[in-house]
Amino acid sequence: TYKTSIATARTEVPQEAVLFGYKSEKNIDLLQFRDNDSYIEYKLVIDNVLNKILEMDIHGSNIPGSTTIKYTSTGIMDIVKKAYPDAKNIAIEQKQDGNNFYYEAGFDIKKGKVEAKLNPFTGAFGHTHINFK
Repeated sequence: TYKTSIATARTEVPQEAVLFGYKSEKNIDLLQFRDNDSYIEYKLVIDNVLNKILEMDIHGSNIPGSTTIKYTSTGIMDIVKKAYPDAKNIAIEQKQDGNNFYYEAGFDIKKGKVEAKLNPFTGAFGHTHINFK
C-alpha cells in the first residue's frame, strides 16, 4: 500500500526529505523525495508486494563534471570509503564528457551494488544509483 511503501522508503531516505511524487504500476511503486536543505532528490523503485526497495537514484545539486581535476582516483576511493564504509570491490575510472572530466565509481555494499559519478575537483557525489539485493 501507499503508506507501507513510504515507510519502506524511509529506511533509506532522510527523515527531513519531503515526498513529492508517487506513482503505482502493478506491483511497483515509484516514490520521489526531496531534501530541501541539501537539494538532494531520491527516486525509489519499491516492490509493494515484498515491501522491498529494488533501486534508488540519488541526484544532488552537485555537477559530477569539471574541467579541473583536483582528486586522483586514490582520493576518490577515500571519499567513497568515507561515504560507504562497507564498500568492497571498488573500481574507479576517470571519464570525460566534452570538456568535463568526472569519475565513475562502482562498488558493492551489504545492501547491493552502487554506481556513482563524482566531481574530480570537489569530490562530491553528483549522481548515485543503488541496486538493492
